[in-house]
Amino acid sequence: MKKKYISYVVILILIGIALNYLGIFGLGIWGMSEQIERDKRYRGNEVPLEELMANERYENLHKSTIDSLLKANPNEAIAYIDAIMPDYPEEDFLHIYKGKGFYSLDSFELAHGEFKKAMRKSGYEYPTALGNSGWALAKMERYDEAIAQFKKAIQTNSGYEYDLAQVYEMMGDFEKAITFYKKEIKEITAKDPLAAKIDPNILAQLKELNAKILELEKNL
Repeated sequence: MKKKYISYVVILILIGIALNYLGIFGLGIWGMSEQIERDKRYRGNEVPLEELMANERYENLHKSTIDSLLKANPNEAIAYIDAIMPDYPEEDFLHIYKGKGFYSLDSFELAHGEFKKAMRKSGYEYPTALGNSGWALAKMERYDEAIAQFKKAIQTNSGYEYDLAQVYEMMGDFEKAITFYKKEIKEITAKDPLAAKIDPNILAQLKELNAKILELEKNL
C-alpha cells in the first residue's frame, strides 16, 4: 500500500513537471509568434522598422531637443531642424518649430513663410499654424492679413479670440478689441463656471480682461 501511495506521488510530481514545461514552452512559442508577427508587419510595409524607429526618435528625442534649443538658442534650433528635416519629409510641424525660431529672432517674414509651408505640407489650414502666422503678420504691421488668419483659426479654436482682440487693439480699433475681449470673458466663464468663481488664476485673468476693457472704453 505504501509503495502504491509513493507511486501515485511520483506520478503527480512528474505530471506537474510536464505541465510546467509545457507552459514554459507555450510561452516561448507565443513570444516567438509575436516576434514573427512584428517582423511580418515590418517586411509587409505595414509599419517599416526603419520608419518606426525614426518616429520614435522624433517623439522621444528630437521634439524635446528642439523645444530646449528654441528657448536657449533659436539659431541652433533652426540648424538642428534643418539637419533632421530630410529624415521627416512629411512632418509639417517641423516648419512650425522653425517658424518659431525665426519669430524669436524677429525674422517675422521668414517665420511667416515657415508657417505657410507647414499648412501647405499638411494640406489644410489648422489653428496652430494660422495663429502663429497671424502673429508674424501682426509684428510686420500687416494687420488686415493677421486678422484674416485669426478669424480662420477661431472657426475651429475659439481661444484665438483673445489674439484677435490684441491685434485690433494694436491697430487702434478699440471697439472691435473690446468686442473680442468680452467674447474671451464669456468663453472662459462658460467653459468652467465654478472655476471662474473660485480659481485664483482664472479670477486674475478675468480681472485683467475687465480692466483692459475699461481702459479701452476711455478711448472711445
